[in-house]
Amino acid sequence: MNLKLTPEKLTAFLTILADTANVTAAANAIGVARQTVYAWRESDAEFAAAWQRAEKLGVEGMKDEVKRRAFDGVDEPVFYQGAECGTIRKYSDTLAMFLIKAHDPAYRDSSRVDIGNADGKPFEISDADAATEAAKLIAIGLARKAEHEAGDDLL
Repeated sequence: MNLKLTPEKLTAFLTILADTANVTAAANAIGVARQTVYAWRESDAEFAAAWQRAEKLGVEGMKDEVKRRAFDGVDEPVFYQGAECGTIRKYSDTLAMFLIKAHDPAYRDSSRVDIGNADGKPFEISDADAATEAAKLIAIGLARKAEHEAGDDLL
């Protein structure tokens, strides 16, 4: 197996990566392992930059497909008594919601936690006090782990 990055392999790899955003498929198409193309990327800055551009194109293609499936729908076959008798257009509400979340922060899931005083200002704590509190938490965790390992499942 030839593990040298030739111009032909470079072109084929980047073309498939731009079409699919799938490193494995692109590597397989040129007859090398994923690890090989990652090694090439690590050792060749120009290849790494081209990879990044191709991958970006591939992701844009995926976004286009997601939009198509969400808003234009896809035709799925309908069967009656084992024979295909027509199609029905199906849309993806889930994909539509992901697109909306990606573009409008009002629809995004929030996992932010604000910790502060009643006036909204952050707590102030000295490094020494923070270290003491951290040590307490570590001690509690180690004690619980020891209890669990000893067979006490009442945690």
